[in-house]
Amino acid sequence: FAGVAVFVAAFIIQNTFRIIVRQRQKELALMRAVGATGSQVIWMVVIEAIIVGVFASIVGIFLGLVISTGLTGVMDALGFDLPATTAPLAMRTIVVGVAVGVGVTVAAATLPAIRASRIPPVAALRDMDVSLRMSDRARLWVGSGLLVIGVALILNGLFGDVLDLGPLNEISAVGVGALMVFLAVSILSSNIVKPAATFLGRRPVMAVITAIAALALLGGGLGLIGFGASAGTAALVGLAIPALFLIGVGVLAVYLAWSVLRDRFTPNLATQNSVRKPRRTATTASALMIGLALVAFFFVLGDSIKASAGRAIDEGLRADYVLSVGGFSGGFSPDLAAQLKQQPEIAATTSLRFGFFDLDGTEQFVMGIEADTADETIFLDIQQGSLADLAAGGVFVFEDTASAEGWTVGDTVPMGLVTTGLQQVPIVGIYADSGVVQSNYLVGLDFYGQNFKGFGTDTDFVVAVKAADGVPPEESRAVIDAAAADYPNVTVRDQTEYRQSQEDQVNTILVLFNALLILAVIIAIFGITNTLALSIFERTREIGLLRAVGTSRGQIVRTVSYESLMVAIIGTVLGIVIGLFFGIVVTAALRPQGINVLSIPGLQIGLLVVFGAIAGLFAAILPARRASRLNILEAIAYE
Repeated sequence: FAGVAVFVAAFIIQNTFRIIVRQRQKELALMRAVGATGSQVIWMVVIEAIIVGVFASIVGIFLGLVISTGLTGVMDALGFDLPATTAPLAMRTIVVGVAVGVGVTVAAATLPAIRASRIPPVAALRDMDVSLRMSDRARLWVGSGLLVIGVALILNGLFGDVLDLGPLNEISAVGVGALMVFLAVSILSSNIVKPAATFLGRRPVMAVITAIAALALLGGGLGLIGFGASAGTAALVGLAIPALFLIGVGVLAVYLAWSVLRDRFTPNLATQNSVRKPRRTATTASALMIGLALVAFFFVLGDSIKASAGRAIDEGLRADYVLSVGGFSGGFSPDLAAQLKQQPEIAATTSLRFGFFDLDGTEQFVMGIEADTADETIFLDIQQGSLADLAAGGVFVFEDTASAEGWTVGDTVPMGLVTTGLQQVPIVGIYADSGVVQSNYLVGLDFYGQNFKGFGTDTDFVVAVKAADGVPPEESRAVIDAAAADYPNVTVRDQTEYRQSQEDQVNTILVLFNALLILAVIIAIFGITNTLALSIFERTREIGLLRAVGTSRGQIVRTVSYESLMVAIIGTVLGIVIGLFFGIVVTAALRPQGINVLSIPGLQIGLLVVFGAIAGLFAAILPARRASRLNILEAIAYE
């Protein structure tokens, strides 16, 4: 997540220095004309980048301490209990932070610096625009090549070693491939800026976008007020400022939605401004694209995990109740299962325990299962062998794993066990449904007890309970609740509650991931604001002339706001497309791990588009305000 934030920031830094070099083109050319060398120009820009990097890194380190405190509070609220200690600021943290900050800033500024050194001195003597960028044809070839290589690396890392990747392992291949895809789309996206901005600049489209954003902002502001009122006076006071801010931006969105229907000028001008520098627009949108692509990816992956878990429970759980521990508190005594077995309301209980073994240097997860009763509580879809064979010893192997390794019943698995060392364990069965047990290897409890010793291995992790036929649910639940009352770390759930608990666990992780990704999105919003502000400096004289011929302040505000909306929507749509691609291929690659349902959450994806529009509105506030307040005479005289 830190790498994502730095990667997004690199786009913004590179874009900023490119704009600065463009605005100082005549100044740099004049320096060349009076004797400055190309290397001196490069060093001037690089030193400027070093100064910016040092200052920003120091500020960022202290902001990181503040953010870490906030994230700690969020994690505590989500149930991730952390030790009650203060966050240390070690010298290593300062050194690494400054090194990364300065390094990224200098690296991002290097290409604009090299381009600045190539400005010919004659540019200072004539009013001419010097192109310092890669040609469109070269960008097309480079972008297409990066895209093909990136997709190939991702697919190879996810689906097997089709290509020899040298020092790259599967995870590294996926990471490098994703990085190349982001760079490729950023390079190629300049080709779609013009048609995209033209479409978004149509008045009905812009009116619909701003109207939906307005409804979301007003609803969010009123929702905060309602929540604060229900939670108490202190909460209402604490939420008053953010709620009023959301409502204020919502009112601005209402104004924009209403104005666009009666004003042809500002949408057309915003469109022209967006397509005037398509590469700048594309780079600015790419920063937002990266963050939202990962958010969309986690939406798809998380929804697929929940759908797969739900199907696994529906199809594979024959038990009526599941007893499990909360969080990471270990297991619970087998006496609970033994006690339930004696009750006439209970037909069967199946204890499950987990452990790990070494397989040719790789740690593998194994589940110990009570084989005598498993058939009554869990559906394993046994292809070969029987649970009686498992109870007698040996190992069951998941069908996909056995196929990948070329194993059949009668072969042995070299299991490296901490307690008993290397054991050649015979395969006594193959099963095809791992949705409930969540493991590719199953052993009986007798084998488990002989080969696993230590913390947690003599306790049950999960117990599946089947009620006796004809017993009403309320009676069987009462019996189980009464027995579990003596075990405070045990939670009793029926099938519906158990399914919901699995979904809640995924939701908790997604909230944490997306909270971290939102930091990258916030950086991207700052990037849009920064680019718009620099663009206004660049267009100061133009804005002054527009005001001189009758353009109102409101029209200037709307123009900048529409321009920001276009950039944000382009970045959002690109991000969603890439995120959907990542989500689909990763979900397909995780099929052997039990993620066998692809689920795309349409509502959440749609809300991302709304979020992108809101981000564009927020990013436009300060630049639009400054542009509308320019002094007309000073702006006209600006050089």
